[in-house]
Amino acid sequence: MHIIGNGVLVISLFFLPWWITFIIALGATLYIRNFYEVIIYGIFFDALYGTSVGLHGFSYWGTTTAIIFFMCAFMLRDKISIGE
Repeated sequence: MHIIGNGVLVISLFFLPWWITFIIALGATLYIRNFYEVIIYGIFFDALYGTSVGLHGFSYWGTTTAIIFFMCAFMLRDKISIGE
C-alpha cells in the first residue's frame, strides 16, 4: 500500500494543482498507517514550488502542512476505523 500511495503522491505533485495534492496527502496519511513519507513530500513540495518570500514571510507551508496532516492522522487513527 505504501508503494501505491507514494506513486500517487509523486504523480500528483508534478501534474495536479496543489490543493488536490494536499487532499491526496491527507487521504494517504489517514488510510496508510505510519505514512512518514508525507513529510518528505512536504519538503519536496516546498523545494519545487515554494517562494523565498512565502505567505506572511513563512516559506515552508508544504512541510508544515504535511507535519500537521501526519500528527492529526496519528491521533485520529485510533478513533476511526479506516485503513490498514
